[in-house]
Amino acid sequence: MILQLKTMVMDFKLSKYVEFVPTHGTAKSQLIYSLRTAKSCWLPIGIAKAIKDNAFDLLSEKDLDFLKEIEVLVPASENELKAVLYANNEAVSSSRVLSLSVQPTAQCQLGCDYCGQKHDKKKMTSLVRNGLLERVRMRLCAKSYQVLHITWFGAEPLLGMSEIRYLTPKLIELSTEFGCRYSSSIVTNGLSLKLRVFNELVGLGVTKFEVTLDGVAASHDLRRPTKSGEKTFDIIFRNILNAVNSPRYGSEKINMSIRCNVDKDNYSEVDALIDLLAENDLQNKVQLYFAPIHSWGNDAHLNALETAKFAEQEVKWIAKLYAKGFYRSCLVPRKRKEIVCMAVSKDGEVVDAYGNVFNCTEFPYVPTYDANEVMLGNVQFNPLDTFSDKRLFSDWNEDVENGYFPCATCKLLPICGGACPKSWYEGNPACPSLKENLSQRLKIDALALSKINAEAEREDEASQRQKASLQF
Repeated sequence: MILQLKTMVMDFKLSKYVEFVPTHGTAKSQLIYSLRTAKSCWLPIGIAKAIKDNAFDLLSEKDLDFLKEIEVLVPASENELKAVLYANNEAVSSSRVLSLSVQPTAQCQLGCDYCGQKHDKKKMTSLVRNGLLERVRMRLCAKSYQVLHITWFGAEPLLGMSEIRYLTPKLIELSTEFGCRYSSSIVTNGLSLKLRVFNELVGLGVTKFEVTLDGVAASHDLRRPTKSGEKTFDIIFRNILNAVNSPRYGSEKINMSIRCNVDKDNYSEVDALIDLLAENDLQNKVQLYFAPIHSWGNDAHLNALETAKFAEQEVKWIAKLYAKGFYRSCLVPRKRKEIVCMAVSKDGEVVDAYGNVFNCTEFPYVPTYDANEVMLGNVQFNPLDTFSDKRLFSDWNEDVENGYFPCATCKLLPICGGACPKSWYEGNPACPSLKENLSQRLKIDALALSKINAEAEREDEASQRQKASLQF
Protein backbone atom coordinates (compact mmCIF):
# COMPACT_ATOMS: atom_id res chain seq x y z
CA MET A 1 0.00 0.00 0.00
CA ILE A 2 2.83 2.38 0.90
CA LEU A 3 4.66 1.51 -2.34
CA GLN A 4 1.45 2.09 -4.29
CA LEU A 5 1.01 5.51 -2.67
CA LYS A 6 4.61 6.48 -3.43
CA THR A 7 4.13 5.46 -7.07
CA MET A 8 0.97 7.55 -7.17
CA VAL A 9 2.86 10.56 -5.77
CA MET A 10 5.65 10.26 -8.34
CA ASP A 11 3.09 10.33 -11.15
CA PHE A 12 1.98 13.88 -10.32
CA LYS A 13 3.39 17.40 -10.09
CA LEU A 14 2.26 20.79 -8.84
CA SER A 15 0.39 22.60 -11.60
CA LYS A 16 1.88 25.87 -12.78
CA TYR A 17 -1.65 27.27 -12.82
CA VAL A 18 -2.08 27.60 -9.05
CA GLU A 19 -2.22 30.77 -6.99
CA PHE A 20 -1.10 30.61 -3.35
CA VAL A 21 -2.51 33.61 -1.51
CA PRO A 22 0.21 35.03 0.80
CA THR A 23 -0.30 34.43 4.54
CA HIS A 24 0.88 35.98 7.79
CA GLY A 25 3.28 34.15 10.08
CA THR A 26 0.63 32.93 12.53
CA ALA A 27 -1.83 31.70 9.89
CA LYS A 28 -3.10 28.14 10.37
CA SER A 29 -4.43 27.80 6.82
CA GLN A 30 -3.73 29.14 3.35
CA LEU A 31 -6.09 30.04 0.54
CA ILE A 32 -5.24 28.53 -2.83
CA TYR A 33 -6.89 28.85 -6.23
CA SER A 34 -6.64 26.37 -9.05
CA LEU A 35 -6.87 28.30 -12.30
CA ARG A 36 -7.39 25.09 -14.29
CA THR A 37 -10.71 24.46 -12.55
CA ALA A 38 -11.39 27.98 -11.17
CA LYS A 39 -11.85 26.50 -7.69
CA SER A 40 -10.51 27.94 -4.47
CA CYS A 41 -10.14 26.34 -1.05
CA TRP A 42 -8.51 26.76 2.33
CA LEU A 43 -5.79 24.23 3.17
CA PRO A 44 -4.05 23.62 6.49
CA ILE A 45 -0.75 25.46 6.34
CA GLY A 46 1.20 22.21 6.58
CA ILE A 47 -0.53 20.74 3.54
CA ALA A 48 -0.07 23.95 1.57
CA LYS A 49 3.65 23.95 2.41
CA ALA A 50 4.02 20.28 1.43
CA ILE A 51 2.43 21.06 -1.95
CA LYS A 52 4.71 24.02 -2.60
CA ASP A 53 7.74 21.96 -1.56
CA ASN A 54 6.67 19.04 -3.79
CA ALA A 55 6.64 16.85 -0.67
CA PHE A 56 3.59 14.96 -1.82
CA ASP A 57 4.57 11.87 0.18
CA LEU A 58 3.50 13.79 3.30
CA LEU A 59 -0.08 13.97 2.03
CA SER A 60 -2.80 11.44 2.71
CA GLU A 61 -4.50 9.57 -0.09
CA LYS A 62 -7.64 11.60 0.56
CA ASP A 63 -5.68 14.87 0.24
CA LEU A 64 -4.06 13.66 -2.97
CA ASP A 65 -7.40 12.71 -4.48
CA PHE A 66 -8.85 16.13 -3.67
CA LEU A 67 -5.88 18.03 -5.06
CA LYS A 68 -5.98 15.99 -8.26
CA GLU A 69 -9.71 16.59 -8.57
CA ILE A 70 -9.28 20.38 -8.55
CA GLU A 71 -6.12 20.04 -10.67
CA VAL A 72 -3.70 21.52 -8.19
CA LEU A 73 -1.78 18.31 -8.87
CA VAL A 74 -1.58 17.16 -12.49
CA PRO A 75 0.11 14.24 -14.28
CA ALA A 76 3.89 14.59 -14.09
CA SER A 77 4.34 14.01 -17.81
CA GLU A 78 1.66 16.47 -18.88
CA ASN A 79 2.46 19.52 -21.00
CA GLU A 80 0.04 21.86 -19.27
CA LEU A 81 -0.02 24.52 -21.94
CA LYS A 82 -0.97 21.93 -24.55
CA ALA A 83 -3.56 20.44 -22.17
CA VAL A 84 -5.21 23.80 -21.52
CA LEU A 85 -5.27 24.79 -25.19
CA TYR A 86 -6.50 21.34 -26.21
CA ALA A 87 -9.44 21.73 -23.82
CA ASN A 88 -10.09 25.19 -25.26
CA ASN A 89 -10.12 23.84 -28.82
CA GLU A 90 -12.39 20.98 -27.76
CA ALA A 91 -14.79 23.50 -26.23
CA VAL A 92 -14.86 25.42 -29.52
CA SER A 93 -15.53 22.23 -31.49
CA SER A 94 -18.16 20.84 -29.14
CA SER A 95 -20.07 24.07 -28.48
CA ARG A 96 -23.82 23.74 -28.92
CA VAL A 97 -24.65 27.42 -28.45
CA LEU A 98 -25.32 29.54 -31.52
CA SER A 99 -24.58 33.05 -30.26
CA LEU A 100 -25.45 36.06 -32.39
CA SER A 101 -24.98 39.74 -31.62
CA VAL A 102 -27.55 41.66 -33.61
CA GLN A 103 -27.21 45.39 -34.22
CA PRO A 104 -30.66 46.50 -35.39
CA THR A 105 -29.50 50.08 -36.00
CA ALA A 106 -26.32 52.05 -36.64
CA GLN A 107 -27.74 55.00 -34.71
CA CYS A 108 -26.82 56.17 -31.19
CA GLN A 109 -27.92 59.22 -29.23
CA LEU A 110 -24.63 59.55 -27.34
CA GLY A 111 -21.36 61.18 -28.31
CA CYS A 112 -18.98 59.33 -25.97
CA ASP A 113 -15.48 60.74 -26.18
CA TYR A 114 -13.80 57.31 -26.38
CA CYS A 115 -16.15 55.65 -28.89
CA GLY A 116 -14.60 54.52 -32.16
CA GLN A 117 -17.89 54.01 -34.02
CA LYS A 118 -19.41 56.26 -36.66
CA HIS A 119 -23.17 56.42 -36.18
CA ASP A 120 -25.75 56.85 -38.93
CA LYS A 121 -29.55 56.94 -38.98
CA LYS A 122 -29.67 53.49 -40.49
CA LYS A 123 -31.91 50.62 -39.44
CA MET A 124 -32.19 47.10 -40.76
CA THR A 125 -34.28 46.97 -43.90
CA SER A 126 -36.73 44.15 -44.54
CA LEU A 127 -34.14 42.58 -46.87
CA VAL A 128 -31.51 42.60 -44.11
CA ARG A 129 -33.95 41.26 -41.52
CA ASN A 130 -35.02 38.41 -43.77
CA GLY A 131 -31.42 37.72 -44.75
CA LEU A 132 -30.50 37.52 -41.07
CA LEU A 133 -33.30 35.03 -40.44
CA GLU A 134 -32.16 32.92 -43.38
CA ARG A 135 -28.60 33.02 -42.04
CA VAL A 136 -29.84 31.77 -38.66
CA ARG A 137 -31.84 29.02 -40.33
CA MET A 138 -28.81 27.95 -42.35
CA ARG A 139 -26.66 27.82 -39.20
CA LEU A 140 -29.30 25.82 -37.31
CA CYS A 141 -29.57 23.38 -40.21
CA ALA A 142 -25.81 22.84 -40.33
CA LYS A 143 -25.34 21.78 -36.69
CA SER A 144 -27.36 20.51 -33.76
CA TYR A 145 -27.55 23.36 -31.26
CA GLN A 146 -28.99 23.33 -27.76
CA VAL A 147 -29.29 27.11 -27.38
CA LEU A 148 -29.89 30.05 -29.69
CA HIS A 149 -28.68 33.15 -27.84
CA ILE A 150 -29.29 36.64 -29.20
CA THR A 151 -27.55 39.72 -27.82
CA TRP A 152 -29.05 43.01 -28.95
CA PHE A 153 -26.06 45.28 -29.39
CA GLY A 154 -25.10 48.70 -30.70
CA ALA A 155 -24.57 51.47 -31.66
CA GLU A 156 -27.73 51.76 -29.49
CA PRO A 157 -30.11 48.81 -29.98
CA LEU A 158 -33.10 50.45 -28.30
CA LEU A 159 -33.28 52.88 -31.22
CA GLY A 160 -34.11 49.78 -33.25
CA MET A 161 -37.02 48.54 -31.09
CA SER A 162 -39.22 48.00 -34.15
CA GLU A 163 -36.60 45.58 -35.51
CA ILE A 164 -36.35 43.81 -32.14
CA ARG A 165 -40.15 43.44 -32.09
CA TYR A 166 -40.17 42.03 -35.61
CA LEU A 167 -37.22 39.66 -35.28
CA THR A 168 -37.78 38.20 -31.81
CA PRO A 169 -40.92 36.10 -32.49
CA LYS A 170 -39.37 34.76 -35.69
CA LEU A 171 -36.11 33.87 -33.93
CA ILE A 172 -38.09 32.11 -31.20
CA GLU A 173 -40.00 30.19 -33.88
CA LEU A 174 -36.70 29.08 -35.41
CA SER A 175 -35.36 27.93 -32.05
CA THR A 176 -38.55 25.94 -31.44
CA GLU A 177 -38.46 24.44 -34.94
CA PHE A 178 -34.91 23.20 -34.41
CA GLY A 179 -35.44 22.07 -30.82
CA CYS A 180 -33.15 24.51 -29.04
CA ARG A 181 -33.72 26.88 -26.15
CA TYR A 182 -33.96 30.61 -26.87
CA SER A 183 -32.25 33.18 -24.63
CA SER A 184 -31.55 36.86 -25.03
CA SER A 185 -29.61 39.76 -23.53
CA ILE A 186 -29.09 43.42 -24.37
CA VAL A 187 -26.22 45.90 -24.08
CA THR A 188 -27.66 49.40 -23.96
CA ASN A 189 -26.68 52.92 -22.94
CA GLY A 190 -29.94 52.94 -20.95
CA LEU A 191 -31.17 56.33 -22.14
CA SER A 192 -34.30 54.85 -23.76
CA LEU A 193 -34.77 52.09 -21.19
CA LYS A 194 -38.06 53.43 -19.86
CA LEU A 195 -40.08 51.08 -17.65
CA ARG A 196 -42.48 50.43 -20.52
CA VAL A 197 -39.56 49.46 -22.78
CA PHE A 198 -37.97 47.33 -20.06
CA ASN A 199 -41.20 45.39 -19.54
CA GLU A 200 -41.63 44.92 -23.28
CA LEU A 201 -38.07 43.58 -23.61
CA VAL A 202 -38.67 41.11 -20.76
CA GLY A 203 -41.79 40.00 -22.60
CA LEU A 204 -39.58 39.47 -25.66
CA GLY A 205 -37.33 37.10 -23.73
CA VAL A 206 -34.54 39.44 -22.66
CA THR A 207 -33.29 38.37 -19.23
CA LYS A 208 -29.89 40.08 -19.03
CA PHE A 209 -29.29 43.80 -19.29
CA GLU A 210 -26.01 45.71 -19.32
CA VAL A 211 -26.00 49.47 -18.87
CA THR A 212 -23.00 51.82 -18.69
CA LEU A 213 -22.47 54.46 -16.01
CA ASP A 214 -19.05 56.11 -16.06
CA GLY A 215 -19.15 57.29 -12.45
CA VAL A 216 -21.74 59.67 -11.05
CA ALA A 217 -23.28 62.59 -12.93
CA ALA A 218 -20.22 64.84 -12.63
CA SER A 219 -18.00 62.50 -14.66
CA HIS A 220 -20.58 60.51 -16.62
CA ASP A 221 -22.20 63.59 -18.19
CA LEU A 222 -18.83 64.85 -19.40
CA ARG A 223 -17.98 61.51 -21.01
CA ARG A 224 -21.37 60.27 -22.22
CA PRO A 225 -23.52 63.25 -23.23
CA THR A 226 -25.93 63.18 -26.13
CA LYS A 227 -24.55 64.19 -29.51
CA SER A 228 -26.09 67.61 -28.91
CA GLY A 229 -24.30 67.91 -25.55
CA GLU A 230 -27.20 67.19 -23.20
CA LYS A 231 -26.69 65.41 -19.87
CA THR A 232 -27.75 61.78 -19.60
CA PHE A 233 -26.87 60.43 -16.15
CA ASP A 234 -30.07 61.32 -14.27
CA ILE A 235 -32.29 59.84 -16.99
CA ILE A 236 -30.29 56.59 -17.21
CA PHE A 237 -30.06 56.15 -13.45
CA ARG A 238 -33.80 56.72 -13.02
CA ASN A 239 -34.44 54.13 -15.73
CA ILE A 240 -32.23 51.62 -13.90
CA LEU A 241 -34.02 52.23 -10.59
CA ASN A 242 -37.46 51.87 -12.16
CA ALA A 243 -36.44 48.63 -13.87
CA VAL A 244 -34.82 46.87 -10.90
CA ASN A 245 -37.61 47.92 -8.52
CA SER A 246 -40.36 46.71 -10.85
CA PRO A 247 -42.36 43.54 -10.02
CA ARG A 248 -41.10 41.67 -13.11
CA TYR A 249 -37.43 42.17 -12.23
CA GLY A 250 -37.52 39.84 -9.26
CA SER A 251 -40.30 37.50 -10.32
CA GLU A 252 -38.73 36.67 -13.69
CA LYS A 253 -35.14 36.50 -12.40
CA ILE A 254 -33.79 39.33 -14.52
CA ASN A 255 -30.11 40.21 -14.20
CA MET A 256 -28.69 43.69 -14.64
CA SER A 257 -25.02 44.61 -14.66
CA ILE A 258 -23.60 48.11 -14.66
CA ARG A 259 -20.38 48.64 -16.57
CA CYS A 260 -18.12 51.49 -15.52
CA ASN A 261 -15.53 52.40 -18.16
CA VAL A 262 -12.48 53.76 -16.40
CA ASP A 263 -9.56 55.93 -17.49
CA LYS A 264 -7.40 58.73 -16.09
CA ASP A 265 -10.25 61.23 -16.27
CA ASN A 266 -12.88 59.47 -14.15
CA TYR A 267 -11.27 56.85 -11.90
CA SER A 268 -11.58 59.16 -8.89
CA GLU A 269 -15.38 59.18 -9.32
CA VAL A 270 -15.88 55.41 -8.99
CA ASP A 271 -16.15 55.52 -5.18
CA ALA A 272 -19.02 57.98 -5.45
CA LEU A 273 -20.82 55.66 -7.87
CA ILE A 274 -20.52 52.75 -5.43
CA ASP A 275 -21.91 54.98 -2.67
CA LEU A 276 -24.82 56.04 -4.86
CA LEU A 277 -25.74 52.46 -5.75
CA ALA A 278 -25.61 51.47 -2.08
CA GLU A 279 -27.70 54.47 -1.01
CA ASN A 280 -30.39 53.25 -3.40
CA ASP A 281 -30.34 49.71 -1.96
CA LEU A 282 -29.09 48.05 -5.14
CA GLN A 283 -26.80 45.55 -3.39
CA ASN A 284 -28.85 42.49 -4.32
CA LYS A 285 -30.27 43.90 -7.53
CA VAL A 286 -27.32 44.83 -9.76
CA GLN A 287 -23.73 43.86 -10.35
CA LEU A 288 -21.08 46.49 -10.95
CA TYR A 289 -17.89 45.86 -12.88
CA PHE A 290 -15.04 48.03 -14.08
CA ALA A 291 -13.56 48.07 -17.58
CA PRO A 292 -10.36 49.87 -18.53
CA ILE A 293 -10.71 52.03 -21.63
CA HIS A 294 -9.29 50.26 -24.68
CA SER A 295 -8.59 51.04 -28.29
CA TRP A 296 -11.72 50.88 -30.43
CA GLY A 297 -9.95 51.46 -33.70
CA ASN A 298 -8.83 54.78 -32.20
CA ASP A 299 -6.34 56.08 -29.63
CA ALA A 300 -8.68 55.96 -26.59
CA HIS A 301 -6.30 53.52 -24.87
CA LEU A 302 -3.69 56.27 -24.59
CA ASN A 303 -5.75 57.76 -21.75
CA ALA A 304 -6.06 54.42 -19.92
CA LEU A 305 -4.60 53.87 -16.47
CA GLU A 306 -1.53 51.68 -16.41
CA THR A 307 -2.57 48.08 -15.70
CA ALA A 308 -0.87 48.07 -12.28
CA LYS A 309 -2.55 51.36 -11.33
CA PHE A 310 -5.96 50.17 -12.52
CA ALA A 311 -5.51 46.88 -10.62
CA GLU A 312 -4.58 48.74 -7.43
CA GLN A 313 -7.65 50.96 -7.67
CA GLU A 314 -9.88 48.03 -8.62
CA VAL A 315 -9.04 46.13 -5.44
CA LYS A 316 -10.05 49.17 -3.41
CA TRP A 317 -13.33 49.43 -5.31
CA ILE A 318 -14.04 45.72 -4.90
CA ALA A 319 -13.29 45.94 -1.17
CA LYS A 320 -15.69 48.85 -0.92
CA LEU A 321 -18.36 46.92 -2.84
CA TYR A 322 -17.96 44.08 -0.35
CA ALA A 323 -18.16 46.48 2.61
CA LYS A 324 -21.38 47.90 1.15
CA GLY A 325 -22.92 44.45 0.68
CA PHE A 326 -22.28 43.87 -3.04
CA TYR A 327 -20.99 40.36 -2.48
CA ARG A 328 -21.34 39.14 -6.06
CA SER A 329 -19.61 41.91 -8.00
CA CYS A 330 -16.19 41.83 -9.65
CA LEU A 331 -14.45 39.10 -7.69
CA VAL A 332 -12.82 36.08 -9.36
CA PRO A 333 -13.82 33.75 -12.21
CA ARG A 334 -15.71 30.65 -11.06
CA LYS A 335 -15.28 28.75 -14.29
CA ARG A 336 -12.65 28.27 -17.00
CA LYS A 337 -12.53 30.60 -20.00
CA GLU A 338 -12.32 27.93 -22.66
CA ILE A 339 -13.82 30.02 -25.46
CA VAL A 340 -12.31 33.45 -25.06
CA CYS A 341 -14.76 35.28 -27.37
CA MET A 342 -16.77 34.96 -30.57
CA ALA A 343 -13.65 35.72 -32.62
CA VAL A 344 -12.30 32.28 -31.69
CA SER A 345 -15.65 30.48 -31.70
CA LYS A 346 -17.13 28.91 -34.81
CA ASP A 347 -20.60 29.57 -33.43
CA GLY A 348 -20.55 33.31 -32.83
CA GLU A 349 -21.29 36.17 -35.24
CA VAL A 350 -22.36 39.80 -35.19
CA VAL A 351 -24.73 41.20 -37.82
CA ASP A 352 -24.92 44.97 -38.23
CA ALA A 353 -27.71 47.16 -39.58
CA TYR A 354 -26.29 46.97 -43.11
CA GLY A 355 -26.35 43.18 -43.08
CA ASN A 356 -22.57 42.84 -42.72
CA VAL A 357 -21.53 39.76 -40.74
CA PHE A 358 -18.38 39.75 -38.60
CA ASN A 359 -16.82 37.51 -35.97
CA CYS A 360 -15.89 40.41 -33.67
CA THR A 361 -18.12 43.12 -32.20
CA GLU A 362 -15.31 45.69 -32.44
CA PHE A 363 -15.54 45.96 -36.23
CA PRO A 364 -19.03 47.26 -37.13
CA TYR A 365 -19.36 51.02 -37.76
CA VAL A 366 -15.66 51.61 -37.02
CA PRO A 367 -14.21 53.52 -40.01
CA THR A 368 -10.65 52.48 -39.11
CA TYR A 369 -11.45 49.04 -40.52
CA ASP A 370 -12.36 48.29 -44.11
CA ALA A 371 -15.55 46.24 -43.73
CA ASN A 372 -14.81 44.36 -46.94
CA GLU A 373 -11.56 43.07 -45.43
CA VAL A 374 -12.87 41.99 -42.02
CA MET A 375 -16.43 40.83 -42.69
CA LEU A 376 -17.48 37.25 -43.38
CA GLY A 377 -20.19 38.28 -45.81
CA ASN A 378 -23.41 40.27 -46.12
CA VAL A 379 -26.85 38.72 -45.60
CA GLN A 380 -28.39 41.07 -48.16
CA PHE A 381 -25.86 41.03 -51.01
CA ASN A 382 -23.85 37.80 -50.69
CA PRO A 383 -25.25 34.28 -51.14
CA LEU A 384 -25.08 32.69 -47.70
CA ASP A 385 -23.02 29.76 -48.94
CA THR A 386 -20.28 32.13 -50.17
CA PHE A 387 -19.47 33.52 -46.72
CA SER A 388 -15.79 33.38 -45.82
CA ASP A 389 -14.75 30.34 -43.80
CA LYS A 390 -11.53 32.07 -42.78
CA ARG A 391 -12.43 33.87 -39.59
CA LEU A 392 -9.95 36.45 -38.31
CA PHE A 393 -8.19 35.33 -35.12
CA SER A 394 -9.43 31.74 -35.47
CA ASP A 395 -5.82 30.54 -35.11
CA TRP A 396 -5.52 32.22 -31.73
CA ASN A 397 -5.01 29.08 -29.63
CA GLU A 398 -2.42 27.72 -32.07
CA ASP A 399 -0.54 31.03 -32.08
CA VAL A 400 -0.48 31.04 -28.27
CA GLU A 401 0.85 27.48 -28.24
CA ASN A 402 3.57 28.49 -30.68
CA GLY A 403 4.69 31.23 -28.31
CA TYR A 404 3.72 34.23 -30.42
CA PHE A 405 2.12 35.87 -27.40
CA PRO A 406 3.12 35.97 -23.69
CA CYS A 407 -0.10 34.14 -22.79
CA ALA A 408 1.89 30.92 -23.38
CA THR A 409 3.78 31.45 -20.11
CA CYS A 410 1.08 33.27 -18.14
CA LYS A 411 -0.54 31.69 -15.09
CA LEU A 412 -3.88 33.32 -15.95
CA LEU A 413 -4.38 31.58 -19.30
CA PRO A 414 -7.00 29.02 -18.11
CA ILE A 415 -9.33 31.69 -16.67
CA CYS A 416 -8.45 34.49 -19.09
CA GLY A 417 -8.04 32.74 -22.41
CA GLY A 418 -5.98 35.68 -23.64
CA ALA A 419 -8.68 38.31 -22.98
CA CYS A 420 -8.83 39.88 -26.48
CA PRO A 421 -7.08 38.26 -29.45
CA LYS A 422 -7.81 41.30 -31.63
CA SER A 423 -5.89 43.57 -29.24
CA TRP A 424 -2.89 41.25 -29.19
CA TYR A 425 -2.75 40.99 -32.97
CA GLU A 426 -2.95 44.78 -33.20
CA GLY A 427 -0.02 45.16 -30.82
CA ASN A 428 -2.01 46.26 -27.76
CA PRO A 429 -1.36 43.98 -24.76
CA ALA A 430 -4.69 42.74 -23.43
CA CYS A 431 -3.62 41.48 -20.00
CA PRO A 432 -6.50 41.83 -17.51
CA SER A 433 -6.12 43.45 -14.11
CA LEU A 434 -6.38 39.97 -12.55
CA LYS A 435 -2.73 39.52 -13.45
CA GLU A 436 -1.88 42.18 -10.87
CA ASN A 437 -4.50 41.68 -8.17
CA LEU A 438 -5.60 38.04 -8.18
CA SER A 439 -4.46 37.29 -4.62
CA GLN A 440 -6.19 40.36 -3.18
CA ARG A 441 -9.40 39.56 -5.01
CA LEU A 442 -9.29 35.96 -3.79
CA LYS A 443 -9.14 37.17 -0.19
CA ILE A 444 -12.18 39.40 -0.69
CA ASP A 445 -13.96 36.60 -2.55
CA ALA A 446 -13.40 34.20 0.35
CA LEU A 447 -14.89 36.73 2.77
CA ALA A 448 -17.84 37.32 0.45
CA LEU A 449 -18.53 33.59 0.13
CA SER A 450 -18.41 33.20 3.90
CA LYS A 451 -20.92 36.03 4.25
CA ILE A 452 -23.23 34.56 1.58
CA ASN A 453 -23.09 31.11 3.18
CA ALA A 454 -23.77 32.55 6.65
CA GLU A 455 -26.78 34.46 5.34
CA ALA A 456 -28.06 31.35 3.56
CA GLU A 457 -27.77 29.36 6.79
CA ARG A 458 -29.66 32.05 8.72
CA GLU A 459 -32.40 32.11 6.07
CA ASP A 460 -32.63 28.32 6.20
CA GLU A 461 -32.87 28.34 9.99
CA ALA A 462 -35.56 31.02 9.84
CA SER A 463 -37.47 28.97 7.27
CA GLN A 464 -37.25 25.86 9.45
CA ARG A 465 -38.50 27.79 12.48
CA GLN A 466 -41.40 29.16 10.45
CA LYS A 467 -42.34 25.67 9.26
CA ALA A 468 -42.14 24.36 12.82
CA SER A 469 -44.39 27.16 14.10
CA LEU A 470 -46.93 26.48 11.35
CA GLN A 471 -46.96 22.78 12.19
CA PHE A 472 -47.43 23.59 15.86
